[in-house]
Amino acid sequence: MNWFDLHQIYSLLLHPGIPVHDRIPGGTKEKVHFVLRNKNYDRYRRGQCFVYPRDDCGLWISASKVIVFKLHDEDSTLVKIPNTIMKFDINAKVLLDLRRDEIVHDMSEYVVIKKLYGTLKGCKTYQRRLTYFLEVPASMEALKTLCFVEYGTMQDTTD
Repeated sequence: MNWFDLHQIYSLLLHPGIPVHDRIPGGTKEKVHFVLRNKNYDRYRRGQCFVYPRDDCGLWISASKVIVFKLHDEDSTLVKIPNTIMKFDINAKVLLDLRRDEIVHDMSEYVVIKKLYGTLKGCKTYQRRLTYFLEVPASMEALKTLCFVEYGTMQDTTD
């Protein structure tokens, strides 16, 4: 099983009928994905640290990264922007244009995503990934209330 790419996640979360869970289901989670209600939505707006959802698997060793995309108006597709050009400061909640050394004030055409990769401490091949939308245009605000979760035995941790 490979990770869903961000375009697939984005499309799935935009679907109005997708089921949303309040917590991670118990039991074996092999090659599964689901959507959680993002309990970090309000924490992020208040500048508090993220609290990642608990499960019944055990302790996770985790790493996260933030990715910036530009949203194309014509077809609502996402185009990744290299972090050498734009960087999102998660503490200040601002997008920095590194080419011009300035803050981007109009976020209406940008999408900022945070991904958390986790490896189960007791089993290095068992992994999970959480995908959060931190910043989106106002018309897509509902995306910020969701978290896409994937579980399985996965070797590929690229996008």
